[in-house]
Amino acid sequence: RGRGRKHHRGGRAHGALGLEASAYGRIRHYLEEENGIVYGGSAGAIIFGRDLDSCSTDDENEAGLADHTGFNMLGGWSLLCHYTNRDPERTERSRRYLLKLSETKPVYAIPEEDTILAEDGRIGFIGNRPYYEFRGGTVTERNPDRTSAAGFFG
Repeated sequence: RGRGRKHHRGGRAHGALGLEASAYGRIRHYLEEENGIVYGGSAGAIIFGRDLDSCSTDDENEAGLADHTGFNMLGGWSLLCHYTNRDPERTERSRRYLLKLSETKPVYAIPEEDTILAEDGRIGFIGNRPYYEFRGGTVTERNPDRTSAAGFFG
């Protein structure tokens, strides 16, 4: 069966997730029932994680969302984009916040130059800069490995 593609641009994560219920349902159906492909950049990627809590230091809830639940397409992990692409003070503020948050839920933090891929429960990373796994109150720096994404293109 052929795959269509959809793109979700960046902006504010809370705004990107503040879709009407019918739009949210259509995207969920497209992903799960039609085997669709979605590209999300920045906030458009964050919404495919477990929830939006990872970006709370960067993104005010201007949309007034009470439910911060994402599409949960990253195996239970949340996502923060542009990590390490900011001034050192902001990166440190995010690091401290994510360490605390990761005591209850895991978070991937990726730089602007990297890409995260998710398909059928598999997660892969493409890029030239390290990404970070925040889990259990600790952080691990990882380098994208061509083999982690190779199965997506085979």
